Amino acid sequence: MSNQIVRYKKGKAFFEINTKPGSVRLFLSGKLGWDKVLAVDAIFTNLKKGNVAKSSELKTIFGTDDINKCAEIIVREGDVQVSAQERKADIETHRNQVLSYMHRSYVDQNGGAYPLARLELILEEAKVQINPASSIHKTTEEIIKKMMGKAVFKRNSVDYTISVPKQYRKEVNAVVCKFSPNMHKEIRGKEEIIWKISIVIPDMDAFTIEMNKITSGDFKVVGGHENT
Repeated sequence: MSNQIVRYKKGKAFFEINTKPGSVRLFLSGKLGWDKVLAVDAIFTNLKKGNVAKSSELKTIFGTDDINKCAEIIVREGDVQVSAQERKADIETHRNQVLSYMHRSYVDQNGGAYPLARLELILEEAKVQINPASSIHKTTEEIIKKMMGKAVFKRNSVDYTISVPKQYRKEVNAVVCKFSPNMHKEIRGKEEIIWKISIVIPDMDAFTIEMNKITSGDFKVVGGHENT
């Protein structure tokens, strides 16, 4: 497998870096250290010609000429060049993840789970372009939006009440809006903020992880009543 090029464009500035095969994805998922990402410790304005970016060019765009700091920004915000075979595999993986998420997160008008075979037909009918770079939530929303009037999708959600010290309100509110965008209520107390939320079952682990990061575990959860 050949090295992967990552390209970054900002205004008229253009940079490229050469990375080890598969390293970018592993690094972004937290499974690989940064020291194992770059195949060449340099940033180029034209990799094919071997034109290395000047220190002044890097400082203008990134605010520093530190190769590792600049390269990490490029990896996080740039475009990874993948082969046709890799992209096909990525599309298939994302497609299967979306189908699995929809199967666990939504039910039909009678409260029954959608069979995966039915969801595959719905996905084909919706004609949504599968973009591996898109989130599972966004792809799911696009499918449901296109199928409105043709199929009923009810959230297979669970109701919870969470209480958090008021100093975390802003950060926690952003997480609540992310996971329970249309079904939440905020109650403000003197020392704490209480939210009544409704989250689809597959999202609860991710929600808890984000809450722990923000509050260092300083929050309470009550409930677990299914609301389909």
